[in-house]
Amino acid sequence: MSKKTKTKNKKAQKNIKIEEKQLKSSWSAAIISYLKEFFLNNSNGVNFYHLEYDENLSEEGKRKKDLIKGPELIIGALIIGLLPLYRIDFMLEQNIIVRIVLLIVEEAVAISIGYMGITTTIRAIKNKKK
Repeated sequence: MSKKTKTKNKKAQKNIKIEEKQLKSSWSAAIISYLKEFFLNNSNGVNFYHLEYDENLSEEGKRKKDLIKGPELIIGALIIGLLPLYRIDFMLEQNIIVRIVLLIVEEAVAISIGYMGITTTIRAIKNKKK
């Protein structure tokens, strides 16, 4: 091998090491990534587009972000599930069919969001480094 080829190989290896070092796994980096994902996906902050801002997170950082996202989804599901109790006066004014439909829709949304939160949290716990 020529000297130039060896030099290029060494530079490439150094660049790979630098890129590996730049990946972050701290809780603060995971929180910042989560907040970017929450607020920058669209103007309302609702995650419809599933854009992920994991460009600088290591696998451990992604796991920590999932540990933040999972309980947040579970809490959101509990709040949505309790909405019919909060709006009981509105529910009592409606026809029985409307009440049943509203309850089914709200509880189905709450169950699906809760399921997403539970699976996200379980996946994060299973992926824990050993």
